[in-house]
Amino acid sequence: MTRRKRQLNVALEDETREQLEKAAAQTGRTLANEIRHRVQQTFQEEREFDAVTRMLGRDIMRLAAEVDLTSEGRWYEHQTAHAAVVAAIAAWLELIKPPRGAVTALLNEPSTQQGLDDPETLGRTIARLRFRTRGSVREEIAYHIEQEKKRLQEKAGKSTKRPHQKGDKS
Repeated sequence: MTRRKRQLNVALEDETREQLEKAAAQTGRTLANEIRHRVQQTFQEEREFDAVTRMLGRDIMRLAAEVDLTSEGRWYEHQTAHAAVVAAIAAWLELIKPPRGAVTALLNEPSTQQGLDDPETLGRTIARLRFRTRGSVREEIAYHIEQEKKRLQEKAGKSTKRPHQKGDKS
């Protein structure tokens, strides 16, 4: 069954349109499908995660970016940078920890019955399950690393090319 689609005219700044066109080219989508995908993704994230959790996700991305800027490479390529991201996230979580005495319902009955009433065990179990169900995370990361390297090489290639000057014989 095909869903009915209605046209929507939206004015975008040139820079935003260029970013969307570039993203569409990279993913092999049409411009319309890229926009549709991004809007649907936003609503999906809003359904899955509350506002505070979405903020945490953005904060973690910013912490990783800061580590990348201050280290000798990307956090997912170098063990030292990775350790720095782990430490930054742990410190951040400690800073935003709920105050003592705050009532939390983290551990529901089924997990308690399975012996997962310890937050450390519960957290490790959830992370391991997520890792397993996510598919090949390492392969996905390797793919994105290659894409980033290509992007950086293209960017470096553009910056080293000098514009054609009058009188040049090349």
